[in-house]
Amino acid sequence: MPYGIGKKFLGKLNYSCAPASGIEEFETTLWFVMFWLPVIPISGCRIKRELRGKWTNLFARRIWVISKLPRNWNLIFVTWIKGCLVTLLVVVALRFLPTLLSKLPKL
Repeated sequence: MPYGIGKKFLGKLNYSCAPASGIEEFETTLWFVMFWLPVIPISGCRIKRELRGKWTNLFARRIWVISKLPRNWNLIFVTWIKGCLVTLLVVVALRFLPTLLSKLPKL
């Protein structure tokens, strides 16, 4: 996703994991994201994806869409709330960053 614009799976519901096979399975929502924040829910899906090691969770994994599902509005609402909270935290941090930097001792 260059510049954080594109489609991304966000949210997790009815999670099941089989560590022996290295696969996890759950329901999620495919989102159109702008600057890595959820904007428009596209569809609900049940997916399988590869498990990775503890330190490699940020890297790409193979994902298989098992079935398309109707949109789960509870999951969508929770994902939107989390996106709003992240945005609010970033705005507050950027607002108070100059104040905090001015209080640091000069070297």
